[in-house]
Amino acid sequence: MEEQKADLGVLLDESQLKAALQESYGFEYLPFYVRTAKRAGVNVIFFTLPPSPLKTGRIRAYAWNSSTKSYQADTYTIPSVIHNRLIVSKANLRKIRGLLPKHAILYNGLTRFDKWEVHRLLSQNPDTLQYLPITEVFRSQKQVSHWLQQYDNVYLKPCNGSLGMGVIRLRQETDQLEVSHSNKGSSLHFEIPMDGFGGLQKSIRRRPYLIQEGISLLQISEQPVDFRVSVQKGAAGEWTVSGVVGKVGVPGAHATNLAVGGKAISATEILTTAFEKQKADQIYADMKEAALKIAKQLETIGPFMADFGLDLAVTMDGTIKFIEANGRDLRITFRDAKKPQMWRRTFQNPILYGVYLLGSNHAEQGSETAGTEKQDSSKGDGKWKKFRSAKR
Repeated sequence: MEEQKADLGVLLDESQLKAALQESYGFEYLPFYVRTAKRAGVNVIFFTLPPSPLKTGRIRAYAWNSSTKSYQADTYTIPSVIHNRLIVSKANLRKIRGLLPKHAILYNGLTRFDKWEVHRLLSQNPDTLQYLPITEVFRSQKQVSHWLQQYDNVYLKPCNGSLGMGVIRLRQETDQLEVSHSNKGSSLHFEIPMDGFGGLQKSIRRRPYLIQEGISLLQISEQPVDFRVSVQKGAAGEWTVSGVVGKVGVPGAHATNLAVGGKAISATEILTTAFEKQKADQIYADMKEAALKIAKQLETIGPFMADFGLDLAVTMDGTIKFIEANGRDLRITFRDAKKPQMWRRTFQNPILYGVYLLGSNHAEQGSETAGTEKQDSSKGDGKWKKFRSAKR
């Protein structure tokens, strides 16, 4: 089989690639990548990595064939610029790099972050320190008791968790400790004696946790609300906001992630229901500004960082707080919130950044509807009227 060449590569996990080849797309909607690359005058291939190093510098990959209207397999020289969509921690980044040619640029190579490292990095800059809730490494029951004397509720978060899994909220009720956590789409609540915390501590000692002050969140009929902001590098090689969307948790829950039962809705619909329009517009702009500051500070966490899905909280008085950073934003929140332009941009901008890295003169041709996120003009249908402040 004759060896082919491609300008850009997108590195996918095996399950997403298999589904996409059958045009049964999960969170990776390949047509957006293909169309953007075509407009930019480059070709893109999709592949996953074999278990052993690619000593030949070649890979079996798939490209869209417009004649057959299908993804066609072929042998390709590994592209010099690759967009990573695998879950990669610092522990296995070196292994992934070892499977690729040394000259290849793997952008957004690190996608799983240690929350304590993220917190320390953001703490170093006054521009981002202002958005951080008080946070420490969790060590003991005595520490929890001390924190509950200062805050109405506190959170225990796994340093390496994602999708809201493993997050525990603690609240003191007289001589009882109210424990809440989300699991498989449901929110679980129970009480234990204050001196019974040792049993809970043993169950979470298997991995490192952080302890964090509760944040006062907007709520919709006892449903917590926060926001996902997609911040990416694009055609100019600079950070830009691709979209902002709201996430609403299930009643009584403390997490809003779609993986634990949350749903995505328009950010402006939430804000214009909770605040007067002028203030809602200002908060929306402030969230975008905060996201850009956070992304610029976080980009040193790994090589060629280019894509963050940032979770931000907004309190009842409009204060913005940072919740967490996601290195592999699944992007489906924008699709589910019925924001097709935002959803499309989250795929377009990474390809345009790849074109930028290639040094191509055709980046502008692929931009069209990509680029920066503009104010969403959705007015909302007023379905959610009951907003109030609640301790997160």
